[in-house]
Amino acid sequence: MTSQIWWAMLAAFGAYFCMYGLRKPFTAATYPDGMLYGLEIKPALVIAQVCGYMLSKFIGIRVITELPVAKRAGVLVGLVVVAELALVLLNVLPMPLKPLAMFMNGLPLGMIFGMLLSFLEGRRMTEAMAAALCGSFIVADGAAKTVGTLVLASGAGLYAMPMIAGGIFLLPFAAFVWMLTKLPQPSKEDIDERAARPQLSGTSRLALLTFLGLAYGCVVFAYTMLTVLRGFRADFMPELLKGLQVSGNALVFTQSEGIIAAVVTLIAGLTSMIRKNAIAFRTALLLGVIGFGCVPLSILLHHYGLITGFVYLTLVGSGIYLPYVLIHTTVFERWIAIVRRPGSAAFLLTLADAIAYLAYVAALVGKPMVQKAGNVLGLFETVGLWVSISSMAMLVVALILTSRKQPEPDGQKGTV
Repeated sequence: MTSQIWWAMLAAFGAYFCMYGLRKPFTAATYPDGMLYGLEIKPALVIAQVCGYMLSKFIGIRVITELPVAKRAGVLVGLVVVAELALVLLNVLPMPLKPLAMFMNGLPLGMIFGMLLSFLEGRRMTEAMAAALCGSFIVADGAAKTVGTLVLASGAGLYAMPMIAGGIFLLPFAAFVWMLTKLPQPSKEDIDERAARPQLSGTSRLALLTFLGLAYGCVVFAYTMLTVLRGFRADFMPELLKGLQVSGNALVFTQSEGIIAAVVTLIAGLTSMIRKNAIAFRTALLLGVIGFGCVPLSILLHHYGLITGFVYLTLVGSGIYLPYVLIHTTVFERWIAIVRRPGSAAFLLTLADAIAYLAYVAALVGKPMVQKAGNVLGLFETVGLWVSISSMAMLVVALILTSRKQPEPDGQKGTV
């Protein structure tokens, strides 16, 4: 069992890490001056890709939940091949059509997380496996940008670089997906504790959402706010570091994200040790509240000079990523195990992702206004306070609402 868990963790981490190699290297480049559709070149490419990524989440609501198990691996490999072909188009299309290439690059990639999670969910050790999957998106962004920088340094052209960098990750991605196909299906003991995860029809998806009701809406609200705040922190890291008077930008950011990844994924993975689903679910929501609480706490401590800029950066990041990762690994996984209705964590997460990225696209439109603001750190703290306090309230409401709903009468071992 232990070797199987490590196998799954390595495969999940590696596969999603490689996906970032097709999504993020282009952001490492500095693009020439010029305008595309009223935007500078780089923001235009970023927004086009995120729009495709967001639309992919909505498409994935159906694709991921209705896809037969036997077809997952082939579809996953096909998706990254399409993403790579879009990067080839980025290199050859004229400038006015390059945003279209980036839109096509994002379009297949948004489904990959949910499809990878489908391999892992419904098992007694799902949280440990999914924690590795989440750990990859904390560290892979920087690694993908490093690869892009190295490819540029080797003499590659500006628009050829993403294609070359993406090509490096194609075969490793296929290898990690192959590893996932070697995982056995959930055992009887897994199903007894975590409930079966069947394919879902549109009627089944609607029935599940109706049953979860307002509580699901509260969790999605918190998750959406997290996604926007996480994006704000990532997109304006140089401005935040300047406001914090922290030097050595690249190294500091890498060190901070490494600490966050280690702490957050360890906590998320340890929730798999809680056998009773109701206790694990409530623990995850409470830890999410604590995570959100780290944001105003760190702002207060830094305001009074009690912590350094580096500690501030790490504590805020931990506060953002702790509930973000727990929603990915534990909240939806244990919720399905409690209610024991036809459903899947991958479906609930993909729908939440679709809504969150829709909000993120709206936030990207306002990015130029943020860049013109003189005090980005102050704006980040204002947004962070509003996001954290409102999201804490939403998670508390979700906790109260779900505490009133009892598990289904036919619930089995591990559900309460």
